[in-house]
Amino acid sequence: MTVLTRPAAADAELIPTHAAGRDHVFFFGTLMHREVLEAVLDRRVAGHEISPARLEGYRRERAAAASYPVLVPDPGAAVEGRLLHRPSLRCIRRINHFEDEEYRALRVAVINGDSRIVAWVFLPLDHVETMRPSGEPWDLDRWASEHIDAYRQAIAHWMADAPD
Repeated sequence: MTVLTRPAAADAELIPTHAAGRDHVFFFGTLMHREVLEAVLDRRVAGHEISPARLEGYRRERAAAASYPVLVPDPGAAVEGRLLHRPSLRCIRRINHFEDEEYRALRVAVINGDSRIVAWVFLPLDHVETMRPSGEPWDLDRWASEHIDAYRQAIAHWMADAPD
């Protein structure tokens, strides 16, 4: 695991706006689900905008008091996820809005195809009790089959006041 930089304090530990159009974002949880990502971004996502990626040095677990996952440092593990390539300023603002109360953003190295590249990833905030790892693995397909209907309504509520 290689942590590269943290955002400035002015960015409240989220992806800074200067990353727009330049940096990538690694998703390991519900934002890997195309319907969820498109609802958060409020637009269709083209196939070329997303690709598979892997983050080494972490494992994925369900959050203790939620249906979605958190990353837990684990030197021998790796997490398969999706990479959103160079999102726009609007997309970054909407992603930050979606993640802002429970996660902080860090730049990390991820594997994308045969390349190691830098991407932003959201790690759980230590002081948020619900974000403690449960010890249970998390799986996207299982999550979607059990929670997507309720999550659709939750996303609409969470994103109602998102920046445009």
